[in-house]
Amino acid sequence: MYIRWKTRETKQGTTAYCYLCSGERVAGKVKSSTLGYLGSIAAKPSASQRAVFWETVAAKLLALELNREDRVRIEALIAQRVQRGKNPHGDADACVEWYTPPEFVEIARTVLGGIDLDPASTAKPQEWIKAGTYYTALEDGMEQPWFGRVWCNPPYGKDQPKGRKAPDWLKKALSCYENGEISAGILLLNRTGAAWYKQQLRRVTAICEVHKRIPFIDATGKQQPSPRYYNDFLYLGKEVEKFKAIFQTVGDVRTLA
Repeated sequence: MYIRWKTRETKQGTTAYCYLCSGERVAGKVKSSTLGYLGSIAAKPSASQRAVFWETVAAKLLALELNREDRVRIEALIAQRVQRGKNPHGDADACVEWYTPPEFVEIARTVLGGIDLDPASTAKPQEWIKAGTYYTALEDGMEQPWFGRVWCNPPYGKDQPKGRKAPDWLKKALSCYENGEISAGILLLNRTGAAWYKQQLRRVTAICEVHKRIPFIDATGKQQPSPRYYNDFLYLGKEVEKFKAIFQTVGDVRTLA
């Protein structure tokens, strides 16, 4: 599936119309078909026009009954033309599918010695995360057992259901580590001064406050601009000196627990 845009000029200006299409090869030729109209938007839309457009897109995609991975990939393709929120990671109206760049996953893997579980993921980022086991939204990692060495970049956005927001993922990781269910873990969260964050940090082994905001990767595999928020890597484990030595290349590291 792919997105096709058509533009029309009127006295009011230029309007772009968004269509979801599919293509298949028949007798050596690609035959295209339109699956559905997703919405229209002005060439230079206001914030409110973007909001209405995205509400329409969401409703149309829901009606088409696409699976989650196809839907988020399509949303990411549309977002390359129509901005969805000001920044890709943590903004209220942004898509939840923002993946950590491979270079950061690699240094986490080096500290952990391997990644046994990624409890909040999809197939796309597993191309470079390569966890032994990963849970998608369908399996719901909050309900599944955690074990071994864990990597977790939890989902963000206002549409996350109760009990599945960033604080809940951190709380789950801390509980699993303290109970001995996981041997070590590294989580990537937005830096915040919120009370819940300060309180939970008291239970974290160490933290790396990243110098630069991380440009995440969208569901199509395209790297996005730097987001609004700075990021922290939170470490749970016994290899504190190893964590310090490796993560000090990307940020300020300090021991907490």
